[in-house]
Amino acid sequence: MRPRKAFASRLALAVALIASGAVAGLVVAGTPAARAARPAAATGDGGGTGSPVGSEVRAVWISNAFLGRAGPGGVVRLLDRLQVANVNVVFPEAVFRGLTLYPGPYQDPRFAAWPEDPLELIAREAGRRGMEVHPWVWVFAGGLGSPGPVLAAHPGWAECPDELGGSGAASGRSLWLSPALPAVRKFLMEEFLSILSRYPVQGIHLDYVRYGDGSCRGVSASAARYRDETGMDAPAAGTSSAAADWQLWQEAQVTAFVRDLALAVRAVSPDLIVSAAVIPEIREARHRVRQNWEHWLVNGWIDFAVPMAYASHLPLLREMLASIEDLGPRRSRIVPGLLVSAGSPEQFLAQIETVRSSPWGGVALFAADYLLDEHFALLQHGPFAAAATIPGRDSSGGFARPHLPDQVIPPRAPPVFATGPAYDRPSRPNLARWARVAVDSSFPGYGPGPLTDGRLNDELEIGRWTKVAWASAEIPQDHWIELAWDNPHPIDRVDMYWARDRDKYRSSREYVVEVWTDLGWQAVFHHLDPDGRSNVARHSASFLPVVTDRLRIRQPAGGGPAGRPDLMWIAEVEVYGGG
Repeated sequence: MRPRKAFASRLALAVALIASGAVAGLVVAGTPAARAARPAAATGDGGGTGSPVGSEVRAVWISNAFLGRAGPGGVVRLLDRLQVANVNVVFPEAVFRGLTLYPGPYQDPRFAAWPEDPLELIAREAGRRGMEVHPWVWVFAGGLGSPGPVLAAHPGWAECPDELGGSGAASGRSLWLSPALPAVRKFLMEEFLSILSRYPVQGIHLDYVRYGDGSCRGVSASAARYRDETGMDAPAAGTSSAAADWQLWQEAQVTAFVRDLALAVRAVSPDLIVSAAVIPEIREARHRVRQNWEHWLVNGWIDFAVPMAYASHLPLLREMLASIEDLGPRRSRIVPGLLVSAGSPEQFLAQIETVRSSPWGGVALFAADYLLDEHFALLQHGPFAAAATIPGRDSSGGFARPHLPDQVIPPRAPPVFATGPAYDRPSRPNLARWARVAVDSSFPGYGPGPLTDGRLNDELEIGRWTKVAWASAEIPQDHWIELAWDNPHPIDRVDMYWARDRDKYRSSREYVVEVWTDLGWQAVFHHLDPDGRSNVARHSASFLPVVTDRLRIRQPAGGGPAGRPDLMWIAEVEVYGGG
């Protein structure tokens, strides 16, 4: 498919401005619209035929894994079903792990054998069915388990040079391009703008537009550039002014890419939509991965933020959404992303209805891979029964975004997290340190190791949940932690340090401390707080001394913390006795 002339000429201008570093100064107001090819009016029976009755994003991610399994015929069948369900946006995964869905030097071999360009097929067939196509692109994540072709060709672009080909690859971790390197940002921008020139799509959807989790083993590319620019070494994490300056500097590297891409896209056509998949809790996004998406939204550099609110149940979803409810009118530009596979189809429907009951901008579903017949039926006859338009999109294909500020609004100061409490601990030895630990189950990614590692819940847990606490599987049954010793000990006290999460402590509303005797498990302490309203960091259970070689903390089914009753979540257990 050849580039459209008007579109290509604006692309050439945008790329030239990128190369010159002038893109940040572009003025896009009044730029003549080069309309992207618009979806045709939907036709067919059973859905997608009625006049739109509302305005909301109804998006579905389509992963490269699904596309690889489905093939061209399966993709067309999926689009037929999405049309019937009145979905109005699809996010096909077009750039991933440094590979591309479409032809080019980095095309994934799975798609090279297709009889036609996969992205061209999707754009054409989705347009015929009245759906917009916003290609889903990985930004700074350049590999998963291995560097990927871009990082392999440009190892100097890595954020963590020491991890290329080392333990980072062997461990299956994501390997990252450095947001701090202008050459990286220029390469990615040109690649993404080329997608918009080659295909009749209506937007672009950014993913992994952030730093990676964790720190590098050696000196990162960002730290090296920070030293070159400021003459200072990157400080350790903390609350000092130097640490705040370093965080703001890293955030600015990511923001520079988002800003420059948005302005370049609008120079091509102001009707193209830029959206980004983001960490749902703003403070966590900033602290953990330097993703200040609130700043992007405030300044209009993204049209929609799509927080990945992948919740296993409804109360957790409500918690995630509550953390961003104070964005006020900007909530209409937030499209919560929901995990289709998190529960039953009925539970999935309840999550959609929860989002749609508040003034968010719509809903995005992750992902087509998990949509079953039951999901399609519930959508078609429930929340998506009538068609809806994209907020801001008019009938001619124009896109009206809110008034943008005349000057850039600076970011807020980096988030400050509450310090943990100081504990009065017994001078007696903590017997738990010598115990063997067993648990009934573990939440994915968690294990019992942190329960007796000597680290309490007074540390910042953001990004380190699995390292500082144990969590049970989130299922409606009894959960327990068992400690066992080679020899019996007199025991008269058990301290439980509850897991910390977003400055709250997740204390169980009911638990029983039990010891093993000749008669089996015998309760020595029972805690019951049906409401669970207190934000309690530690419970200390004292009882008459008992000699035993096994102790268990059991949470009866449904006795978990308020809002998450099927979960048991503890950072540390201490056991004392012997006078």
